[in-house]
Formats: sequence, structure tokens, C-alpha cells
Amino acid sequence: MTSSVDFDNPGKTVLKPVKLAHVVLRTNNFLRLSSYYQTFLQARINFENEFMHLLTYDDEHHRIGIVNMDIAEKDPKTCGLEHIAFSYSSLTDLAISYLQRK
Repeated sequence: MTSSVDFDNPGKTVLKPVKLAHVVLRTNNFLRLSSYYQTFLQARINFENEFMHLLTYDDEHHRIGIVNMDIAEKDPKTCGLEHIAFSYSSLTDLAISYLQRK
């Protein structure tokens, strides 16, 4: 039996993500921060170039992204977090969650 989803009435209870997918950080100390997370999480580099390292410690493509912001001094108006991504158990749950938060 297939149940249908009413996207026009997503409900009042907001769906929670099933897990935290990844976090991306911006830094002006690129190689040192990447090395720290490789050691701290026993992570490996899954993708790298001079601008970005994507680190993982499990079967996910990446859990931590480190982005090189090659600036001489820290700007007090600049935050270091690029983004956080959450996973949902299905595309339907993601769509419903979006509609509930809209």
C-alpha cells in the first residue's frame, strides 16, 4: 500500500534531520586546520586543491570542508562558518521539512 504526501498541507510538526551531514569552515590557516581535523577525527582527505580540502572519516563523501581564505589579518566582521548541511531520510522528508519552515 502506497501512502501519498500532501505537500500543500505539510503539517505543523517540523521534521528533524536524521543526521548532520557536513560542516564547512573558512580559515586563513588552511593547512594547519586541515591537519588538525585529520588528526583529531582520524579523517582522510577525499578531495583537495589549493582552495579546499574535503575530509571524511566514514563512508560519506565529506564531513568537514576546509576552505582557504588567504587573508593576512582576520576581519572582525567575518565569521568562520561557511555552512552546515543536514541529511533527511528521503527527498520527500526534505521537501516537507522545507515547506514546514517556509
